[in-house]
Amino acid sequence: MRIIRFLLLAAFVSCSFIPAGAQGREVAFSAGVNVPMYKGAGNDLMLGMDYSWFRRSGLGFRAGIQWTESISNVDDSFGVPLAVVYRTISIDTPERLAGGFAGAADAVWSGNSGLGVVGAFLLGLISDFEFFAGVTPGYTAGSSSLPSRDYFAGGWQEDWTEKYRDFFFSLDAGFSLNYRIWRFRLKLMPAFHYNLIGNCASRYMEAHDGSDGPVVTADESRPLRWFFTFNGALAYSF
Repeated sequence: MRIIRFLLLAAFVSCSFIPAGAQGREVAFSAGVNVPMYKGAGNDLMLGMDYSWFRRSGLGFRAGIQWTESISNVDDSFGVPLAVVYRTISIDTPERLAGGFAGAADAVWSGNSGLGVVGAFLLGLISDFEFFAGVTPGYTAGSSSLPSRDYFAGGWQEDWTEKYRDFFFSLDAGFSLNYRIWRFRLKLMPAFHYNLIGNCASRYMEAHDGSDGPVVTADESRPLRWFFTFNGALAYSF
């Protein structure tokens, strides 16, 4: 029930930030991966939906909701990303096609492989760029992960992810490469995030056998603060 209440609140907060005088509006659905930036971290699935509005100058605002499958084995994290966005002027389709073919021709002339030629052609098809910065307040529903224990001669070591509190608050910055077809945009969005609260931490413990039982010789805790995300999104403008 707490998760349902959070999603309803997130939807209300997102909609309350949408101004009525917007010059252009866009709704987008995204999917991607979230990567905690520390050694041994895995990739976690992300899904999201957001609503954006833009002025004719290209300056805009974005609000949405997102779900992350787990944060390093701590399940179900929900966030409300809020961001200021700047979008460059969109290039028309004929110009983009011409740029794509010109880039591919240059790649062939330079002796690049087939993959390089395709990459140069796709880069030429980019219609516009977006740069964004903002914050994401959120809630982590899952519990601390179970310790994983490995034994060695004379002792053992454990590592796990400890959740200290439910809520988090991150600072976000990134950009988007956009491919526009009529009212649709295909987006590729890399971004970096810094968790100010540090509600989860990577824990490590090492113990050696002693005459009176195991003796802990290492007990380390490292807050999970830096994250990298890479999302693909399909957006519709109206």
